[in-house]
Amino acid sequence: MNLTAECWAKSNTATWNHFGFLVQKQDAFIIHPRQGLKTINFYIYTSNGTASTNFTPDASFDLTKWHHYAGTYDGNTGQINFYIDGVLVDQSVLVGGGSIIVNNNPLYMGVDPCCPGRFFNGQIDEVKLWNTTLTEAQIRDRMCRKITSADPLYANLAAYYNFDESTGS
Repeated sequence: MNLTAECWAKSNTATWNHFGFLVQKQDAFIIHPRQGLKTINFYIYTSNGTASTNFTPDASFDLTKWHHYAGTYDGNTGQINFYIDGVLVDQSVLVGGGSIIVNNNPLYMGVDPCCPGRFFNGQIDEVKLWNTTLTEAQIRDRMCRKITSADPLYANLAAYYNFDESTGS
């Protein structure tokens, strides 16, 4: 199984705060900021083990500004890539690849479901999950626009949360 998980996010503080994940399907994948740091990880959980990327931007990187985060996984090759603002910043390989663990766990955004009170202190927007491994060019092309049924990859869009509603229940 292949995957691309992406979102826009900005922190309310200069380093990542609390333990809230940006996007997580428990025991499948996590885009995971590290508390008190600027480091961010992308974890993949597969039938063949767990692997991750680990990226710390330089001091000039401002977490309080909107940034686009995307992680990709190719189950055939085991290639894991992590992108910030459409640019590849880290990569890893899970030797032997493997299918992402399929489960009935819910999708979480901005919260660590393990413990009460672990919330992301910031904003999250445009969460997209794809059942394909997008290339750097495909991520860059789609990160700043709404996805519609006219998109050539629309059939691969597994979930799309654009948070365009100003009110709701």
